[in-house]
Amino acid sequence: MLEWWPYLSLRSIIRLRDYEIRNERGDAIPDQVLTLDMRSPIKGEVSFREVGSDILTFNEILHEQAYRVVLPHVKECCSAIDLGAGTGLTTLYLAAHYPLCKVFVC
Repeated sequence: MLEWWPYLSLRSIIRLRDYEIRNERGDAIPDQVLTLDMRSPIKGEVSFREVGSDILTFNEILHEQAYRVVLPHVKECCSAIDLGAGTGLTTLYLAAHYPLCKVFVC
């Protein structure tokens, strides 16, 4: 869990670990939402459903930072369209790196 230290508050690290333990046992709660306080790469609360693929998206976008490879090639961005906006995490990630960008979600 120490790998999450740069990204999450201590309370959120504990919440995430509790969720991971329950999920490994098959005890994730349907319709339950897990809310975490992010410190980086975005700041603020993010929430996702305990059951389903939200955790995979969370790991891919915020922990692995899948879109980080784009940042050096796009110095500024005026507008972006998120054609899915499933969890909204990509939108939050882009908004954090391009604060003047207007993001449209569908």
